[in-house]
Amino acid sequence: MLLLASPTTAFSPWRVNYACSDPDAAAHFAIAYLGAREPTPVPGRNASCAKIRQVDFAAPPGGRPFELSFVDSFDKRGGSFTPANWTAYASRLYGNLSTSSYTAWADNHAGVYVPSIVPYLDAFDKGGVEFFTRRQTATDQGCDVIVLLPGCGQVFELRADDCPASTPVHDWNLCEPTNVSASLGRSRNAWVVPWKMTFASSDPAAAAAFVVRALGGTVIAPSADLNQSCGTVRWLALPKGGSGANDDTDGFQLHFVYNPRKRTGPLTVERFEKYLSQLHGNLSAINGSAALYDQWLDSHVALLVDDVTVYTSRFDALGVPYFTRGELEGPQEIFVEAPGGIIIDIAHSGRAKTPLGLAPWHLCTGDTV
Repeated sequence: MLLLASPTTAFSPWRVNYACSDPDAAAHFAIAYLGAREPTPVPGRNASCAKIRQVDFAAPPGGRPFELSFVDSFDKRGGSFTPANWTAYASRLYGNLSTSSYTAWADNHAGVYVPSIVPYLDAFDKGGVEFFTRRQTATDQGCDVIVLLPGCGQVFELRADDCPASTPVHDWNLCEPTNVSASLGRSRNAWVVPWKMTFASSDPAAAAAFVVRALGGTVIAPSADLNQSCGTVRWLALPKGGSGANDDTDGFQLHFVYNPRKRTGPLTVERFEKYLSQLHGNLSAINGSAALYDQWLDSHVALLVDDVTVYTSRFDALGVPYFTRGELEGPQEIFVEAPGGIIIDIAHSGRAKTPLGLAPWHLCTGDTV
């Protein structure tokens, strides 16, 4: 069944947040190997109860920089399995990224387009950075290059159309439990274009249906070369544009992937989804208590829109729980949860067109809201 909804407003990718045990290590890697920059620090973003490191990438003309934010909210609730536990778990599970088998957890990643992959491969080779590659289809001349962000246990994808012929590449294959290609055995590109956010999901159809219902957007068909007899994939394109949009991109995509043939270790996708959903609880209650904010809420994709109040009205009408954060003159954000504990942040970069009741950001749990 085609899932389709009329878009209410256009989206522009702004930032991907990661809950990390070592934000410094992740930011250093992004700067050293991904060509990211460290913007001017935001006053008050680091405190005795949290550490935040933010980097961004130069944007094409007419676009806005795409950001990565690495956050250790160690004073917030983490439950029995914290981001620090995850980093250690993922490091053991992945092992050497260039030779270990593909895991279902690698389906959690952000993806960006780059003009050329060659400088990145050169930097990885010189720095001894482990990575693996994928090809979208059998006739695809480009490739996707996947690296691990240290201190976070999360992978990151670079997409380019000039994959060297000497680079060994496997096709994406839901039926093959172990396929990983070998590594190649310093200049970076001038810009990146955010393309997608992929989520490991036990029920991609339900996650996609929620996004279409709550945010608007269109389900798009994956390549016919992708055999879904061993798993399930749902891709959605969000309405293009929004504040600071990159004019040369299609709509930002959200991908949901059920990959049961791939390794997960003892922590399965289903178990982690249940854990996150229980830990998050009812998002609407978080507006009333800073103590209800948990560390895993720091892992989310952030999208800019022209007016966030379009979505508060939409969520109220649909009965979708959400909470708000921000400042009157700064980014104003609303957070919703897709099935599986997936958090999506919808933000307006200035004063909203309609007054919005905001709970201010407090890094320390004990602060009142």
